[in-house]
Amino acid sequence: MAELNKVGRGRPAWQPTDEQRANIKAMASYGIPHPEIARVHGISERTLERHCAEELATGKTAANTKVGEFLYSAIMGDSVKSDHARITAAIFWAKTRMGWKETTVLEHKDGDAEEQSLRDSIDSKFDRVAVTGTANGFSAEPE
Repeated sequence: MAELNKVGRGRPAWQPTDEQRANIKAMASYGIPHPEIARVHGISERTLERHCAEELATGKTAANTKVGEFLYSAIMGDSVKSDHARITAAIFWAKTRMGWKETTVLEHKDGDAEEQSLRDSIDSKFDRVAVTGTANGFSAEPE
């Protein structure tokens, strides 16, 4: 009987080509999830991460660098001349990089006439419910 494969079972170990590595790095830079990248290349996610950890790790950073460069140059007016686009980019930068956020401030003034009118209306409705409930044999008092 023919001798079985002494190295092990299954397929031979996957060795990515330079072209595959470049493709994997590009896919990672576009934000494609690792399971999807592995599926496209016909390998398991574990194999992908074992053989292409560097490409996966640096792809996202490379893309973020390019986008950051574009946003920064747009804000500074180097590549985008539209003031509206530059302001939009600056707002985006401030919110995502600087932690800025838009807030709404609600002010409460004691003695405000509108608030007092609302309180009086609510109080009178509670009074009517209490009177009606007592007249119908219901009591708010515990038995």
